Amino acid sequence: MTFVALSHVCTLRHYDPLQAPAININVSMLEVIGSLVLLAVSSGTLLAYHMHDSPLNNSDDIRLPTIRSSVVLRRTWLMLAIQLLSISLWSFSLAWQLEALLSQSDTYPWPLALPITAIVTRVYLLILIIQSFTRSHHPLSPSRFTIYNPHFLCFYTFYLATGIMDCSLDLVTMATASSACSFWNMQTIVDFANVGCTLISWQASITAPAELSPRELLDVEDVDESVMVLHDGQVVRSGRILSPEANASAWSCMTFSWMNGLMSANEHLVSPEHLWCLPLHLRSLANDLHFRLFSSTFTHPHPLARLIFTSNRRAIYTQFVSALAAVVFHYGNPYFLLRLLRFLQDPADHASYNGYLYCALIFACSIASTLIASQTLLFGRRWRISLTNMLHTALYRHALTTMSPNHLGNPDTLPLLVRNDVDRLAELASHLHIFYTCPLEIMAGIAFLYYLLGNAFFVGLGAMAVILPLTHLCSRKLAVVQQRSQDTKAWRLHLVQTLIKGMQSLKYLAWERKWQHAVLGARNEEMDQLVNVYWKNAILGLIWFLTPVLVTSISFAWYTVVDQRTLDASTVFVSIVLYGMLRDPLNVMPQAFLTYNDAKVSLANLEQFLAGKQDQPDPTGLYNLHHRPIQELARVGFSQQPLSVDLRTSAPVKKPTLVIPTFDFPVGVSIVTGPPASGKSTLLTTLLQGTPPSSHWVYLGQAHLPSRYCSQGEPATIRDPASGLSVLKVAYVSQTPWLLTDPSATLRSQIVFFDAWNRSRYEHVVRQCDLTLEFARCVHGDSTKTHLASLSNLFVAKLALARALYSDAKTVVLDDPFSSIQGGDRWLMTCTQTDFWGLGRIVILSTSVPLGSWAREAALVVDTAQWLEQGPLVVLKDRDQIHQRCTPTTTQQTCLDLLGPAHADAKETSDAASTEKYNDPIPVPAMTNAWKAYLSLNGGWCFWTCTLLIALLARTATIAESYWLKVWTTGSLDNISILPWQGLDLTRQQYIGIYVGICLVGVGLNFIRTVLHHRGSLRASGSLFSALLQATIQSPLSQDVTPQPLASNGNSETIPWTQLFGKDMDAVDQQLGLHVSFMIQALVAMVGIVLAIGTVFPIFFPIMALAFLAYGYYGLRFVHTSRKLKAMELAAQTSVNELYLNTLRGLLTIRAFGKQHAMMTLMYQTLDDTMRPFYLLWTLNRWLFIRVETIGATMCLSLGICLVWQRGHVDAGLAGFVLTMAASLLEYIYWCMRQTTTLQLQVDSAQQIINVIHRTPPNPEAQDAKLPLADNWPISASVDVHDLTCSQNGSLLLDGISLTVHAGETMVLAGDQNEPLALAHCLYRFLVMQQGSIQLDGIDITWLDAEDLRSRMTFIGKTKTMISDTVRGNLDPFGEYGDYELWQVLQRVKLASPQTSDGIIYDLDLALDEQHLTTTELQRLAMARALLLGSTKLVVLDFATDDPLVGQVLQEQMPKSTILILTDRQGPGHFHHDRMAVFDHGQLVQIKPGLLLETTCSSHA
Repeated sequence: MTFVALSHVCTLRHYDPLQAPAININVSMLEVIGSLVLLAVSSGTLLAYHMHDSPLNNSDDIRLPTIRSSVVLRRTWLMLAIQLLSISLWSFSLAWQLEALLSQSDTYPWPLALPITAIVTRVYLLILIIQSFTRSHHPLSPSRFTIYNPHFLCFYTFYLATGIMDCSLDLVTMATASSACSFWNMQTIVDFANVGCTLISWQASITAPAELSPRELLDVEDVDESVMVLHDGQVVRSGRILSPEANASAWSCMTFSWMNGLMSANEHLVSPEHLWCLPLHLRSLANDLHFRLFSSTFTHPHPLARLIFTSNRRAIYTQFVSALAAVVFHYGNPYFLLRLLRFLQDPADHASYNGYLYCALIFACSIASTLIASQTLLFGRRWRISLTNMLHTALYRHALTTMSPNHLGNPDTLPLLVRNDVDRLAELASHLHIFYTCPLEIMAGIAFLYYLLGNAFFVGLGAMAVILPLTHLCSRKLAVVQQRSQDTKAWRLHLVQTLIKGMQSLKYLAWERKWQHAVLGARNEEMDQLVNVYWKNAILGLIWFLTPVLVTSISFAWYTVVDQRTLDASTVFVSIVLYGMLRDPLNVMPQAFLTYNDAKVSLANLEQFLAGKQDQPDPTGLYNLHHRPIQELARVGFSQQPLSVDLRTSAPVKKPTLVIPTFDFPVGVSIVTGPPASGKSTLLTTLLQGTPPSSHWVYLGQAHLPSRYCSQGEPATIRDPASGLSVLKVAYVSQTPWLLTDPSATLRSQIVFFDAWNRSRYEHVVRQCDLTLEFARCVHGDSTKTHLASLSNLFVAKLALARALYSDAKTVVLDDPFSSIQGGDRWLMTCTQTDFWGLGRIVILSTSVPLGSWAREAALVVDTAQWLEQGPLVVLKDRDQIHQRCTPTTTQQTCLDLLGPAHADAKETSDAASTEKYNDPIPVPAMTNAWKAYLSLNGGWCFWTCTLLIALLARTATIAESYWLKVWTTGSLDNISILPWQGLDLTRQQYIGIYVGICLVGVGLNFIRTVLHHRGSLRASGSLFSALLQATIQSPLSQDVTPQPLASNGNSETIPWTQLFGKDMDAVDQQLGLHVSFMIQALVAMVGIVLAIGTVFPIFFPIMALAFLAYGYYGLRFVHTSRKLKAMELAAQTSVNELYLNTLRGLLTIRAFGKQHAMMTLMYQTLDDTMRPFYLLWTLNRWLFIRVETIGATMCLSLGICLVWQRGHVDAGLAGFVLTMAASLLEYIYWCMRQTTTLQLQVDSAQQIINVIHRTPPNPEAQDAKLPLADNWPISASVDVHDLTCSQNGSLLLDGISLTVHAGETMVLAGDQNEPLALAHCLYRFLVMQQGSIQLDGIDITWLDAEDLRSRMTFIGKTKTMISDTVRGNLDPFGEYGDYELWQVLQRVKLASPQTSDGIIYDLDLALDEQHLTTTELQRLAMARALLLGSTKLVVLDFATDDPLVGQVLQEQMPKSTILILTDRQGPGHFHHDRMAVFDHGQLVQIKPGLLLETTCSSHA
């Protein structure tokens, strides 16, 4: 139709009334051919469809409510009435023309073809409309109206376009004819009546709601989802209303009007819980099924690339067609602008109505280009979402079904694929249309510019060809600098994370200042790279602004000086528009090919990962289960199988073999015992996954586990007839208890873990695991969302234990989950009781605690003490042997008796304090603080005054550039121009020189403005970072996270320090300054353009006032909703990566429980939750773009009409100036609205940082008096505590404590209410002493510098003792000692030997992890650090477990040290000590001699 319109315009340009019949015949033949083609295509399509539509008997009674019948029925009746009227009008027209032809014998019957064809096609439509009242035969087939409506829309669109052409031709004929005969008057009436009827029918068709896909209501693939149809026709899926896009009309889809419901929603409805459910074609489950359907039938050597194309080819083809149409309409706008300006240059040579027609065509092309381009981008975004879902689900399923976790390699490999490779491929899918639209745009632009400028265009194109490689080179250098900046940022984040993770150890060591200097040094390197990034950006911006200046100047100079041609307004302004349109694809194409190369690498990475080994269904799986006895299915154990050949042992490097004898775990509790790092976890992991956990070992036997009979996580249905337990299920609790980190996971869901809900069983489990009080202290009880940072280790372990107890699995495996938890021995005894688990279970429990009377009832004992050293794996099955091994001594029984309810109460109090701290709300500060602080940190009023002044001057230069072109073209119709307001005669060279000078001034001012903004931004971000780091250093010892409300909504949230230093600081560093600069530039540009246009064309002011009212209305609605959606999108960006990491950490647990299918469902939900705000935010941006462009096109239409109306007083130069400036105004308005939301979120990040800086509590230690100390102080390290009283958060910790610790004495501080730790914190001056004093070597510690005092003592904790992730980083993070000294201290604490690979540590750069080192090993590493520093005069040890090596190191390496051992009523076990001080409720109740305590609580035999 575009070409039809163009030919029609050319026809009307030189219209001759005498040629009216010939023109009418040409147009009529065009309408006849188009109608016949549509009729043939429509009938053929419907015939092919109905051939495949087979009827079903009695199917009308079960039709699904997939469409609102009342709405469709009304529209069908309306279309029927209008269609009958239209047939009547065309029948009247046929009779009228037939009468005219009969009265003229010498005329041809060509005029009769159009009405006959029109009647035939409309009768065809009438038949379809009548059939729309009937129902389809198939119950799942769409309704007749849904099938026929696309045909209605195509016919009515064609009729409307041709009808408008006929009406315009009739009006032109009547306006130019000297006398209008009755035939033309009657024909005009018929044409206008037909257009009215067609318009009504077209409106009814295009606004008719679409029919829902039956799968939206009958989703057989996901039976867990609940689907409801409300009385108003809305569909609810899983508690979410289905997106209106699923049944939106064609008009609503084109204009994104279905988003209006979200615009008008209440504020509380725009939340993650109330967002619409995505349509079927965007949901991850449907995408995964579609992808697997193609994958199952595809056999290609490189399947992934072709599989992606095949499964998304429909979207690709649709996007291709729409992209080509968008290019055509995109270049139609400058074409008709050229016609309009040439009309204004010489209005006498054209008919008056031509100008109005050109304005209307510019408006039509703008609207059509906007709508079609939006649909092109929409298809790309849909494809991106579908492809992301397909790849994510394929990767996640592969990870779940991999043979063993160690086959995945590095645990960070999969998240890296997720973050980089999947995102790259998805981003390429979004912009794939660039590869076929950019070449077409370049060819169209070159042809158009050559038409305007001739040879001068090639000169300008040559200049652009020289500059574009320079732009590409700068872009590559910028990418290199950005990568360096990312590397320095990663190093700085690593140091910050190490600081935060090891804050407790750093404060005890008084190293926080040193670490602060290290972080600031890394920050300075990062700032240097940021300066380079900003400079490269500024230079790239300079080239970007300079390119059009050079290209247009050279082209215009060649055009006027060399070619000696006159430069008119139409050529100048249209050429500038075309150069701008051509510059974008030329700049995008190199970047697109770079993106393509990156996508190829990402595709290869994904193919390599997906080609890994996966689980295969067991041939003895579900099909043969019922032919096997229960005893064989329930077998849990190992069997040796003699294998003559094993591929793994035939490798060049022979691996050690795990030797496991043949045995089965019986019903009851079996205990796997042995010292730390003796292979207990290795044995259990081999049992669970069939292979050793590390590729360092080889196992040649076979591990028997019931869950291995299940294939791919399918549910187990066979139950033990005696106990009713599921035979094929296994419950597993890892050594580091694993919980789901899903944001929607509650404490209850952690226990239920996707099993069927059983209230009585659940309540019993909660009581058994002692979780009632913990749940009661939570704000929402067991419905409280799980935040692992706020839960104690004991709470997490009890939740994991409750999950295993709630499961109906017959087999339960516990890998020592309470080993590193104080008071864990109590739960160890509980887990060994058969009554705790119930009858019929096989319970396997590993522990490093020496066996005692608590283990006498064990059904089997496995000792791994010498196993990994190629010794025997001792298996005790005989009851007498087990009783003899577990016979306790008197002292052991006494120690176990000390474990009473008081200890449990203390732990519950600690958990309650942690939970209450997490839920404590904090008031919200005012939002203006962030703006005021940030603007002040940039440089204050002087800085912003200069910045604003430069922005005004730069905008003035840009406006002057366009206005000078107007002056040049208006006054250069002759060789000499006379400026009436200057009276100067200027040559062409002088015009060019002035134009280049104005442009260069504008470019220079823009460059200065950019540099100023970058400088101010760096100054502000540097100041904020330093203040935030200082606040981190000054934070209290127990403050792992900072409770701080979001400034945007006032809800109390826990913001981790890592988020403040990561995402929030990154927003301030690289985004906030740029967006503030853009907003200032956009606001100045809008004001400047409005004033400039209004000054030269005052009628623009009322037009602009109406446009601003419309902009304000839509802008306010947009900002309100987009801000919330943007915040949701940012919050959901990391959820998929977190699920991957969480799954990899708990893969053994997931596979043991057989929850692969449930976790896959969770991935579907996570992907949908991630894509939901992303897609809605993108469509919201399109919603705004269409309305802004429509308002802008209407404004330009109004300006064009006014310019044509005043064509006698307005020249073409002024018209070009006004129209081009108005077009640039629209772009600034649109991006200003969009950036408002982004800027607000970035200011929120700055607000969070500022809030933390101002609200971080001050350091409690006083720094007033600083008594200098000798280098060897303390000499004797005696401690004298006198009448000490202290409290924290209103809770009294110590009440009048008086205590003396002699020099070289080992004293135990025992208490269950954190009194020992409070006393240690007072000694380290982390707590303020409200009363009393502490003297060290006779000196009051309040007289000493706190950091100096801490550096002379050693604190060895039981948690958070690591500083870095390597051995060297933990011992010597600042590089002050040599390797020899490091090996010496490691030998002294019995951790390593540098000559051999024996021991735990054999490399100083060995990577360490608290999850793979026991608590006592970490404590010995801390002792090695203390020996290296020489600060062992006074040692404070937080007791963990009974490891004899810790006591041995203390006695051998620190024999003369004063040692304080912090413990509870359990006592320190085998540690040698002189006295024990017992605390109760903040008071010192008893001091026992060491001999008594040593007698009652000595070590296990």
